[in-house]
This record gives sequence, C-alpha cells and structure tokens, in this order.
Amino acid sequence: MIATQRRPQMADSLAAVGQWLEHEGLELDERVVASLPRPDLVIGGRRVVSFCSNNYLGLSHLYPVKRAARRALARYSYATTESRKLGGNLQILEQLESRISEFKSAEAAMVCATGLLTNVAAIPAIVDAHGFSSHFYGMPRQSKEHLILFDAGAHQSIRMSLRIARSKSIKFAHNNMQDLERLLSEHRSMDVLIITEGAFSMDGDLSPLAAVADLAGEFDAALYVDDAHGTGVYGPKGRGVVEHFGIASARVSFHMGTFSKAFGAMGGFLAGDAPLIRVLKSFAPGYRFTSSLPAEVAAGIVAGERVAAGGGVAVAGLAVHRQVLCAIAVAGLVIEHDVAACLGDVGPAVVGDLVGA
Repeated sequence: MIATQRRPQMADSLAAVGQWLEHEGLELDERVVASLPRPDLVIGGRRVVSFCSNNYLGLSHLYPVKRAARRALARYSYATTESRKLGGNLQILEQLESRISEFKSAEAAMVCATGLLTNVAAIPAIVDAHGFSSHFYGMPRQSKEHLILFDAGAHQSIRMSLRIARSKSIKFAHNNMQDLERLLSEHRSMDVLIITEGAFSMDGDLSPLAAVADLAGEFDAALYVDDAHGTGVYGPKGRGVVEHFGIASARVSFHMGTFSKAFGAMGGFLAGDAPLIRVLKSFAPGYRFTSSLPAEVAAGIVAGERVAAGGGVAVAGLAVHRQVLCAIAVAGLVIEHDVAACLGDVGPAVVGDLVGA
C-alpha cells in the first residue's frame, strides 16, 4: 500500500491553477488523433478537416521523404543520445546544415532539436559569448554593453531567451519603425541586436523587413530574423520573408527557422556567417549540452528541402491556402487582416468573444 503524504504548498498552488481553469472552462484539452492531418483526420470517430496543422506543404507525407527517413534509421539506428560536441556529429547532420545554409544563402548553419530550443539557445549565446569568454577564458573585456531590441509581437520562445540572456532588452511597438528608430538613437553607445519575426506567428502579418534592415545598417546593429513561419512559404523559391522582400541575405546577421512548419518535421536552425556560427556552437547550451537531432529526422528534412527549394510546391500550397481563407471569410468568420493580402500560412479567425476564441 502506498503511503499518502501531504503535498507541499507549491504543488497545491499549481493544482489550484488547474482546478480554476477547469472550473472556468479554460483548460485546453489534448485530443487524441489516429494520424496526423493530411489535412483531414479522425477525432473521436469523426472525420474533420484541420485548420491548425503546422505541416504547411505536406512534405512529411511524401514518399521520397519517408523513404529517406527509413534508410537513415536503418543506417544510423534510432536517435543519437549524444551531443554534437561529443560523439553525435553524424554525417547526415553536417549534410543538413550544408543544405540549409545554401537554402538561406548563408555561409553556415547550426541545427538544434527544436525551433523553440534554437531561439532559447542562440539569442543568449549571441549577446553573452563575449562575457563568458572574458570570465572563463581571460579574453579582454569590450567596453560597449549589449542591448536587445525586440518586436512586441515576438514569439514566446524569443521572450524565454530574453529572460536567460544577461544583456538588457527593450521591446519596440509592433512593426513600428519610428519606435525602433527612437530606441536605436537613444542607445547609440551600445552594441545592439534587433530581433523580429519574418511572418508573425499569431496574426500572420509580415515585418516591414526592408525598413528594419535599413535601420540596422544605419545604426550598425545586428539583425536576427525568426522566419519560422516564412521559411518554405514566402519568396519565389520559398526561402522566406527575406527573399520575399528582395533583401540581400548578408544584411541579416542571423537567419532563424524551424523544420516543424513548412518542412513537416522537427528541429530548428540558425544560419549566418561561418565565424559567427562556429562561436555559437561552442556557447549555445541548446546545441552543445544536449543530444543532436535524430538521423532519420535529418534525412527526411534533407529530402524535403530538395522539394521545397524548387518553389513550386510552396506556390501551390499558398494558392490552396488562400482559397481556404476566402472560404472561411465567406462563411462569416472574422479574419484579422485582409484575406486578399494573405499570401502565407497563418490566417487568424476570431470566433465569438476573446475567451471563446
């Protein structure tokens, strides 16, 4: 018989949150599905169409992708259990990073286990690497302090990274270039990292990226673009919002993306100049101190990237998505921004009041 023991007050406090959410009807259920959306799926014996899948282009269902994953599983075995800095740097991971850096027109790339982990690992490492090198290895300290300026609409993973980073961070009003310019002007004495998303994850609107890049250049700031929802979807060849606006890749210091959206897999990446990526691989704990991406997933992404790089699948997927959004609008739901202007993969529909939505 298991002896009962009184829960600590902290545990009781957490349980009380769950009870309150359940009472108020705000608890989020996790529905069991028999298979992933194609885009239809079965929930509770009923076939429905999913409007919330991240598998934007359906690449995970393609035979070449699944075949590549099966072959890698047979060759490398299941998972890795190893850090890349120890015994987990498989050849397929090097191949994936090479493909992604080419896809993003960058010199090098760093792959992490998830997109969220990429932001949480990379952003603190970018602003804190110099401080760590000074503290642990005796590198001469630099005189300038670091500052992060981030868009108010930034994803939760970016906000998590800011709580970890030792540098000061200030948000600027969403897509407001006047506010960003004001903050840059007020902090000219600091080394600044500007963080924005390419396509914002909640409303699907795009960053005025050309203007952001212009300000970054004018004030000598580094630019970090989280293009999780734009990669594989925007641009003539699906390379993301940077390509969509015709911005030279080199004007963006750090290209972040995820494999769990358009690539239909899991994992995340950061692409940029080779010397920068090399340093981050030493200082980003989400890369250095954890297991690497499984080989079968990496192989599937490499196969899917070959399809996505052609651009044709992305264009076809966008056309279908736009038709769906128009159908939703006709049905009477409220789209937060102009349906005709929605070229991408995120289109918020507000149903009822705020709580109901």
